[in-house]
Amino acid sequence: WDIIPTLSSFSAMKSLHFVTPKVLLTATIAAIKGTVKRRGERCGLPLLQFIAMRVFYAFVGFEAFVIKFNMASQSQSTATSFLGAAAAALAFLNQMLGVVDVNKFAHRRLFLFIFGGEDGFMSDREEMVAKTYLAMLAMHTYAACKAKKPRWLWFLVATLSYGDQDFQRLTLCNTEPIHRQKKVATSKDNKMIGKSYQVSDKDDEPI
Repeated sequence: WDIIPTLSSFSAMKSLHFVTPKVLLTATIAAIKGTVKRRGERCGLPLLQFIAMRVFYAFVGFEAFVIKFNMASQSQSTATSFLGAAAAALAFLNQMLGVVDVNKFAHRRLFLFIFGGEDGFMSDREEMVAKTYLAMLAMHTYAACKAKKPRWLWFLVATLSYGDQDFQRLTLCNTEPIHRQKKVATSKDNKMIGKSYQVSDKDDEPI
């Protein structure tokens, strides 16, 4: 659900996403809570790994920013027309606007609200529950695409376009699945048949 959309646009500047203040603060609080809840079972290695990865992301992102900023400034200064200078500036601006992956951040916050509980932290077990939910969602989506041809293409379109609105629609939908509706209808029919038999038995009794 996250890997393929992330690979659709590859840029070293996206490493800055992990060190932006909002994302970094949320991730730091979660890492500290995880270390406290584990009670030092792993000797604080996850927290040290978190800090090392964030330093690495900051270094790679900053280097990419400096290189692309210099390239954009050189293209701006050597441009022979206004359109060339504007194109170089817009290309750099587009890369800067894509640093923060808003969809990924919103997806993470939504799952934190649903599966994280009142403490606002997803433990290892809650992470597995969220992954199980996504696996079951993929399974039911693939089953729902059975009547479509080609099936795999419909499945890819449905899963890759899945977003927060679809999650809200699935969560707040009041209609029952079709197989449950059939079961309810069958049980109601059986009850009606049983009542009719009871009425017919009463009618056959002598007065």
